[in-house]
Amino acid sequence: MSSNDAQLPQSSATAQPARTASPVQAAQPTQAAQAAQPVQPAQAAVPQYAPPQYQPPAQYAQVTPGGGQRGNAHAPGSLNVPGIAALALLLVNALIPMLTPTFYRLAASSDDFQLLGTILSIVNIALLLTAGALAIIGLVAKRMTRWRWAAIGAAVAAGIGLVSYGFSLLGGLIYQFSSSF
Repeated sequence: MSSNDAQLPQSSATAQPARTASPVQAAQPTQAAQAAQPVQPAQAAVPQYAPPQYQPPAQYAQVTPGGGQRGNAHAPGSLNVPGIAALALLLVNALIPMLTPTFYRLAASSDDFQLLGTILSIVNIALLLTAGALAIIGLVAKRMTRWRWAAIGAAVAAGIGLVSYGFSLLGGLIYQFSSSF
């Protein structure tokens, strides 16, 4: 390579008329200047996300951040009253052991413990069976969709209560037969 070849690009650059800079070329110096400056939090670009693909079913009311509801103000279906009543009966059934000492003190005055034990057992089993029946009614009814969890919980609790009562009855019978020998 000769020295004339090395000078050729310089002379051709001066021989060409001055061109106006394109927007891309004009933006390059400003981008380089911006890259040298630290990015401020206010200048950070907010990413653009696609709209959500999943749309919740129309049967559920959507709560807005302000606390109000959008769409339907009331969810379709009616309140599961049998399930709620079954839970209330199970609450009463759970409170009976708290009152049992008071009942036994009253029975101590008349020495009628056998009748009191029978009455408490009948009340216990009646509450469990009634709560179980109401829970099943609440589960079977298709139009009562609101608070359906109450019927599910009552059915499970009544089932466990009946199993527990059955084991207690079985234990009492085993004790009664074993003491008679």
